[in-house]
Amino acid sequence: MRLRLITVLPVAGLLLAACGGPSAGQATPAPKSTTAGTDSAATSSGAPACRAADMSALPAIPTPPPAGTVAVRVSLVNTGDYACTITGVPKVAIGGISAQPRNLTVTANGAGEPMVLVPGDQAFTVVASAMSADFKCAAGVAPTRPPVLLVGVPDNLVAMKMADGTNFTECGDAVTVSPWQAF
Repeated sequence: MRLRLITVLPVAGLLLAACGGPSAGQATPAPKSTTAGTDSAATSSGAPACRAADMSALPAIPTPPPAGTVAVRVSLVNTGDYACTITGVPKVAIGGISAQPRNLTVTANGAGEPMVLVPGDQAFTVVASAMSADFKCAAGVAPTRPPVLLVGVPDNLVAMKMADGTNFTECGDAVTVSPWQAF
């Protein structure tokens, strides 16, 4: 009986340890920092800020928008070899229309908490543009239907194509963007 108990205890300990932490593929919130900004988030969590070179974009897909807008969900995956920290509201640009991307004016829809993305983890944000019920911009503003959205991580922009069937149209170079969230 004693031999069986000794064999079972280490296995039970491993099972309890496995149940107590975040599961693989889930972003882990970084410890809160008393100083604002992405750089302090990287320092407080122990993980460096995410870099564009270590992130891959999934196609931007339509998402149920707030009333009076059209919106897409934009997702990034950490394809690097190490954990990194992402936080706040990203800057956004549109591309695929001219040689140079065009930066958009971003209105933040919340503050966001720093989170650590281990390799394979995803984070997403929602980009929304003001639009009337008949899919028109305000008077005098030309609509733009970009084939590519670019979202910012601390060091650069990451490009993502629009998924088939996406009717995202931005008006007046201005969008509302949510903070990065765990997928």
